[in-house]
Amino acid sequence: MNVDCFKDLLKTHPNRLFVDSVCHGLHKGFWPVEADTYIGVYPDTHYDSLSTPSDHHKVIFLQDQCDIKVKKDRFSPAFGTILLPGIYCMPVHVVLKPNSDDLRLIMVHSFGPYSLNSMIPGNSHATYPLDNLHPFSQILLASHGTGEVMVFKSDMAEAYQLMPMHPFWQVKQAVHVNGQLYIDHCGVFDGCQSGDFWVSFNDLATWIAQEIMIIPDLQVYSNDSYAVPFSLYHFLLSICW
Repeated sequence: MNVDCFKDLLKTHPNRLFVDSVCHGLHKGFWPVEADTYIGVYPDTHYDSLSTPSDHHKVIFLQDQCDIKVKKDRFSPAFGTILLPGIYCMPVHVVLKPNSDDLRLIMVHSFGPYSLNSMIPGNSHATYPLDNLHPFSQILLASHGTGEVMVFKSDMAEAYQLMPMHPFWQVKQAVHVNGQLYIDHCGVFDGCQSGDFWVSFNDLATWIAQEIMIIPDLQVYSNDSYAVPFSLYHFLLSICW
């Protein structure tokens, strides 16, 4: 992502502190609010991983996903089998997607007495509420009687994993995959503040779409942006953006 271009598109945004904070996170990496990695008796280095799956298909999937993440620079290259001082290794495992035979990779940051999520005080921040589909029903009701309704949706794939974490937090996100250790550079679905980082970024991206790209009535559901374009011009503008 070109963060400087992103910030330039936000130059007329009224909340400059918010813009600067998010852009700083995109440049330098996000740090969970008030996270303390040396709480009380927390060890300097900690290994909390799961054994290699017994299912051969899961083993192959796990390695394939790891290779993809290394290629995308979301995982570091493998650095051996021994944790260096300060590094934590969190569990990673493979599960079936709901109502599907497809597999999903899960990073677990809530497991064990020294989990990463336990380093983040639960009352240190106001968590953003997840989006809902109520605006979508309101749009459909407003469109009732206008004839055929066209809806477009833009899915921001791998949303949380697009948010870079601060290097000092990354060293707490090591994962063990088929005998090798890797560092996870990005936000994970199980991270208790990953959603906050994503919503903050996507709020600004949506503001650009609405105010700069002039996409009217744009709505958001987590990482899906959608709208009912009431003219061909707005529809073409939307899909081109």
